[in-house]
Amino acid sequence: MERGALDGIINRLLQVRGRPGKQVQLSESEIRQLCMVSRDIFLRQPNLLELEAPIKICGDIHGQYSDLLRLFEHGGLPPRSNYLFLGDYVDRGKQSLETMCLLLAYKIKYPENFFLLRGNHECASINRVYGFYDECKRRFNVRIWKIFADCFNCLPVAAIIDEKIFCMHGGLSPELRNLSQISNLARPTEVPDSGLLCDLLWSDPSKDIEGWGENGRGVSYTFGASRVTEFLRKHDLDLICRAHQVVEDGYQFFANKQLVTIFSAPNYCGEFDNAGAMMTVDETLMCSFQILRPVEHRKPKFGFGSKTSFKASTPTIILKILDAARWSRGDVNANDGNHGNYVDGANDGTAHIAILYFFIPTLQCGLTIRLVGVYSQILLISSLVFVQDIVMAGQLGVLNALDVAKTQWYHFTAIVIAGMGFFTDAYDLFCISLVTKLLGRLYYTEPGAPKPGTLPPRVQASVTGVALCGTLAGQLFFGWLGDKMGRKRVYGLTLVLMVVCSLASGLSFGSTSKGVMATLCFFRFWLGFGIGGDYPLSATIMSEYANKKTRGAFIAAVFAMQGFGIMAGGIVALIVSQAYDQKYKVPSYEQDPEASLVPSFDYVWRIVLMFGAIPAALTYYWRMKMPETARYTALVAKNAKQAAADMSKVLQVELEAEEEKVQKLTESDGNKYGLFSKEFVKRHALHLVGTTTTWFLLDIAFYSQNLFQKDIFSAIGWIPPAKEMNAIHEVYKIARAQTLIALCSTVPGYWFTVALIDYMGRFAIQLIGFFFMTVFMFALAIPYDHWTKKENRIGFVVMYSLTFFFANFGPNATTFVVPAEIFPARLRSTCHGISAAAGKAGAIVGAFGFLYAAQSKDPTKTDAGYPTGIGIKNSLIMLGVINFLGMLFTFLVPESKGKSLEELSGENDETEEHAAATARTVPV
Repeated sequence: MERGALDGIINRLLQVRGRPGKQVQLSESEIRQLCMVSRDIFLRQPNLLELEAPIKICGDIHGQYSDLLRLFEHGGLPPRSNYLFLGDYVDRGKQSLETMCLLLAYKIKYPENFFLLRGNHECASINRVYGFYDECKRRFNVRIWKIFADCFNCLPVAAIIDEKIFCMHGGLSPELRNLSQISNLARPTEVPDSGLLCDLLWSDPSKDIEGWGENGRGVSYTFGASRVTEFLRKHDLDLICRAHQVVEDGYQFFANKQLVTIFSAPNYCGEFDNAGAMMTVDETLMCSFQILRPVEHRKPKFGFGSKTSFKASTPTIILKILDAARWSRGDVNANDGNHGNYVDGANDGTAHIAILYFFIPTLQCGLTIRLVGVYSQILLISSLVFVQDIVMAGQLGVLNALDVAKTQWYHFTAIVIAGMGFFTDAYDLFCISLVTKLLGRLYYTEPGAPKPGTLPPRVQASVTGVALCGTLAGQLFFGWLGDKMGRKRVYGLTLVLMVVCSLASGLSFGSTSKGVMATLCFFRFWLGFGIGGDYPLSATIMSEYANKKTRGAFIAAVFAMQGFGIMAGGIVALIVSQAYDQKYKVPSYEQDPEASLVPSFDYVWRIVLMFGAIPAALTYYWRMKMPETARYTALVAKNAKQAAADMSKVLQVELEAEEEKVQKLTESDGNKYGLFSKEFVKRHALHLVGTTTTWFLLDIAFYSQNLFQKDIFSAIGWIPPAKEMNAIHEVYKIARAQTLIALCSTVPGYWFTVALIDYMGRFAIQLIGFFFMTVFMFALAIPYDHWTKKENRIGFVVMYSLTFFFANFGPNATTFVVPAEIFPARLRSTCHGISAAAGKAGAIVGAFGFLYAAQSKDPTKTDAGYPTGIGIKNSLIMLGVINFLGMLFTFLVPESKGKSLEELSGENDETEEHAAATARTVPV
C-alpha cells in the first residue's frame, strides 16, 4: 500500500477529532486494501507477540471512535507512543468502521510499534449480532463485513511484555499448560466454541471460586485467584493484563493485584457511566493509568464514585492524588494547592486529572510491577465538580521505585563496593591461619628440638581468636551506630580501621616473642572490630538498595565475596612463599633445623597480613561516593527531599519528595517503639531469637571445620609432616590446601545460594543446608572408626566437602541475608549486628571450645599443650545435634522472598487503612 495513500486515509480519519459522531467516508477499495495488507502483517507476526516496554495498553473500544481519538490525544499518536490493544474494537458503538480503519492503518504504517490482539467480538458469529454487521451493511455492503471477518481471523491472541506482563483479551484456560501452545494456534481461524483459543478470548476472573467454574456467559470458564497465582509462578510472570469486562474506574485489580482488567470505552453503551483507562508501561516496568471520564452532563459529584476503606496487605494499591481540579459553573474555583496551576474549566470544560500511583505486589519471586502516574490532561466536557480525595497508603514512592527497579548498573556497583569489604574481611580473618605455623617456627623453635616450634595453645588461641572477639564487639557497636548516625557515615570508618590495622598487624613489633604476639593481637583485635562493623552495614546497605525480585541474590553476592577473599589469601600466600622459596633454597627441618629457617622469612607473614589493606583502600573512595540509603534518609532521618534527590540520581528518574507521607509514617506508633520494648518484643522477638540462634549454632559447626583439616590434608597428601618441610614450604603447602578447598567447596556453595535464593527462598535453603549438615555430620560421627582406616579416608574427604558445601549453600549465607530484611529501618543495622555477634560467639565456641573438646581421651594422643577432651567422634555427634537444633530454630525465621522491606518489618501497617473502591464488573 502506497505511503501517500495510507497517510491520506489516516489524516481523514483524524480530521474529525473534537466532533463526536462525525463519520469519515472511506471508499470500499480503501477499506479492502487496509484489511488485506494488515492481514498479511498479522500472519507474519507470531500469535504470541513478544513486546518490549515502553508501551501503552488499551482495553475494549467497541466502536466508540471519539473515545479512541481521546486516547491517542493523551497517549500520543503513533509512533510517538507504542500501543497494544487488547481486542473488542467493534460492536455496540456507532463507529466501528472508523475505529477499525484507523487501527488497521496505524498497524500497516508502524507494524513494529502498533499491535492489535483479537477479542471475542472479532468473530463473525458475534459481530453478526451485536452491531458491526449492521453498520457495514448500512454504510457499505455485506462484502465489507466479510473482508473484515477474514482479517479478524488472522489477529494474534496474546502478548508478553518484557517477559513479565502477560496480555490477552479474556483470560486463562485450563488447557494452557505451556505458552508455546498459543504460538502454535493455527491462523486464519474462526473462534471455536471451546478450547484454548475460546478461553483466551472469553474466560473471566471470579472472586467467588478458587479453581475453575462455569461462566455465566454460557461460553468458556471463570477462574479464581489461585489459578492466577499458580499461572504466574509457573511461567515466571508478574502480571496478567486483560480486558473483556466493563469496570467502573476503567481498571480493576484481582487476585491480590496480580491481574488487572482494563476497559477503554467510557460510558459503555451510553448507560454504564464507567470511566475508560489506558495503562502505560515504561522501560523499567513502571506504569501509569490515564483515566477517561465519560463525555456527558451529569450532576456534580466528588471523586471516582463510591469508596470502601479496608485494611490491605502490604504493599497494597496506593491511590495517591497529587493534583485535583475543581470546577463547576462558577460556584467552585480551581485551587492549585502545592501542585501547579489548573486549567480553568469555565469556558472549555477541561481540567487536569489527578495523578494516580499504583503498586502491584506479586506472590512470585519475579519483579513487582510499579504503576506510577504522570501528569495527564483529560478532557472533561461536563459540568461536574471534579475533586479527588487523597487516599494515603503505606509505601513511599521512592522506596517502591527501589523495590521494583530493574537490575541496573548501580546494583552491581553496590555489590562490588560492599562485596570488596567482605572480600577484605574474609582475607583478614582467614589469612592468619596460613602463617601461624610460620610464626611458631620463627618465635617458638627451641634449638635442637626434634620438631619445628609451634605456637603454644593459649598463644595460638589468642592470635587466631582475638580478631573474632574484635569482630563480635564491632558488630554490636557499628550495628548500633549505623542506625544512629547513618549507614554511609559509619561505613567509611570501618574501612579506615581495616586499612590501618591490616598494615599495623604486619608491622607488629617486640623485643621478645611474647611482645610480638601481644602487639599482633592488639592490632588484630581492632582489625576485627572494623571487620565486625562491615557485617551489619554491608548487609543493610545492600538490602536497602536492592529491588524485591533479586534482593536475596544481591545480599548473598556481597557475602559470597568471602569465598574469593579466602581464596585470595591462599593465592597471595602461595605467591609470596614461592618467591621466597625460589630465592632461599633451604633444606627441610629434619635435614638442617637451623638452615631451614632464615631471618628474612619473617617478612613473609607480614606481607601476607598487610596485603589485606590494598582492596580495602581501593574501595574507600567509592564508599564515600555512595549516597545514604533512601530508607535511612526517609524513615530514620526523616528527610524526604534528600531521599528523593539521592535516589533520583541513582535510578535516573524523577521521584517526588513525599514529605507529608514521611511525617505520617514516622509519627505512627508502629514506627516509634525501641529495641526490646514491649512492642518490639510483640512484633520481632521471635524473629530476633530465630536469627541469633541459627547464626550462633551455624557458626559453631562452621568454625569447627578446622578440627578435620589436618586429617583431610594428611589423608590426601597435601601437607606432609612439618619436619619434612622448611618453614616457607610449609606455608606454601597450607596455602595450596586452603585455596583448593575454597575453589572446590567454599566458592561454589556461596554462588549456588546466590543463584537460587530468590527462587527457592531463604527458608528452604537454610532448612536444606542444616538438614544435610546434620546428615553428613552424623554420617561422619557414627561410623567414625570406619573413616579412620586409610582406605576409607577419601570417603571422609568427600563427606567433609559436602558438609562444607551445604554450610555455604545453606545457613552460612542465609543467616547473613535474613536479618537485613525483616527488621524495621531504624533498628535494622542494630538487629543485624546482634544476630551477627551471636554468630561470632558461636564461632569462638566452635573454633576454640571444640578445639579443646575434640582432643583425644588418651593423654598421649593429644596435641602438644592441650588437655584431654571427649574425642573427635563425640565432638562430631555434638555438632550433628547442634546442626539439628539449627534446623529447628529455622522455623522461627520468616520467609522474606519477594516482599518489600517495609512489608516484612510491618513499618507501614498503620498507614495502610485506605484503598480504592471495588469496582463493579459487567461482562461485554
